[in-house]
Amino acid sequence: MTETGYAFWTVEYIYSQRTPASDTLLGKFIDYIRKNDSARVRLNGTGYVPCTTADGAPLDLCNHR
Repeated sequence: MTETGYAFWTVEYIYSQRTPASDTLLGKFIDYIRKNDSARVRLNGTGYVPCTTADGAPLDLCNHR
């Protein structure tokens, strides 16, 4: 929270023209971000909240654009 009490948040997106093949660098990175607990810890530690829970369920916060 800021000094004014207003909680600032943002959503980060990864865009590509098509779903990347799982054996490409981009495919492996997206898989890592989505499924790896250490990636979730790193995101949370820097103030970013993943748009899915550890079990893959979407967070409501990320659906409000």
